Amino acid sequence: MKKNVILICFALVALSACNTGTNRSNNARVNGTEVADPAHNSRNSLDWAGVYTGTLPCADCEGIDVEIRLNEDLTYERVMIYRGKGDNRLSDSGRFEWDENGSKIKLIDSTSPGSANNWFQVGENKLFVLDTEGNRIESSLPPETYIFEKTEVFE
Repeated sequence: MKKNVILICFALVALSACNTGTNRSNNARVNGTEVADPAHNSRNSLDWAGVYTGTLPCADCEGIDVEIRLNEDLTYERVMIYRGKGDNRLSDSGRFEWDENGSKIKLIDSTSPGSANNWFQVGENKLFVLDTEGNRIESSLPPETYIFEKTEVFE
């Protein structure tokens, strides 16, 4: 009986030694935090070009219908329609830049270079609206309020 207990303990120690502690994902760790593999990001891993649509909340109207067209040549076109405000259709266009991680884009309006930049995080068939600093919007509204869905893919 004593030999069986010793044998079981030895087997457990041997099995636990097999865990080398290596991270099986393709991600690296920096200061204990997992960081995405730079070789795989939204810019080079996703089919991001296309048309995205969604509706944003509006303080003095029924909502803002937004359509954003992201082109392969890093240009964009955006149309915003303010519901319930008559003929309030605004549009802009310009280029966009990827952040250094390749996960977020910043729209740069060619008609108003000094205007506030618009940040979006690019996901699988989605654009997540970000605040002016490029962070997720924290709100009492449901998170899906700030997600635009891809409605058209460029072939």
